Amino acid sequence: YEVSDLGRIRSMERVANYGRWGVGGIRRYKSKVRALAPTGEGGYLACIVEVPGAKPVSIKAHIAVLHAFVGPCPPGMEGCHGDGHAENNRLDNLRWDTKSNNNRDKEKHGTAQKGSKNGAARLNEEQVSEIKRRISSETLKVLGDEFGVSLNTIWRIKHDEMWQHVPPPPDKQEAMNEVFASVAGLL
Repeated sequence: YEVSDLGRIRSMERVANYGRWGVGGIRRYKSKVRALAPTGEGGYLACIVEVPGAKPVSIKAHIAVLHAFVGPCPPGMEGCHGDGHAENNRLDNLRWDTKSNNNRDKEKHGTAQKGSKNGAARLNEEQVSEIKRRISSETLKVLGDEFGVSLNTIWRIKHDEMWQHVPPPPDKQEAMNEVFASVAGLL
C-alpha cells in the first residue's frame, strides 16, 4: 500500500494466488485508490487493508499519513487534526501530540463529545440549567425523579463534577460575582 500526503491510501499492483488447497490460480490486481469510510469512533476516515498471512485490518488514514511521513507514533502520543475535521487527512493538518493537547483542540474546535453531544447523555444543556436553577430549593431526589436521572447525577451536577460547561443561572452567577468582587477588594 502507498499513502499520499493528501490522505489517500492506494493498493499497489500485485500478483497473488487465490483459491485453497492448490485449486485456484494466479490473479493480477491493479493498483487502485482505496475507498475511505468514517469509523464509529469520531468519524475518522479508514479503510480495510489486507496483509498476507494475517486477517484484514482497518487502518485510519490520519495514522497512516503520520506514520508514512513523520514516523511511528512516539510513546504517549496520538494523531491529532489541526483544524478539528476528522475527514481532513492532509499532512499539513496532522501531528503527533499528547491526549491532553488533543482534548484542548477538541474544546477549541467545538468537537468535544461533552454535554448533549455525548451519545450516552440523558440530559441536555437546557435541562441541566433548569436543575442548577432549582437545586437549592428542591431535594436531589425530587429533581432526579423529575429528570429521570440518579441522585448521584444530580449531586455531581450540584458540585460541578458534571456539566461544568453549563453556567449557573443568572441570579446565582450575580451572587458569585459579588463575592468575587468583595474578595478582590480585600486584596
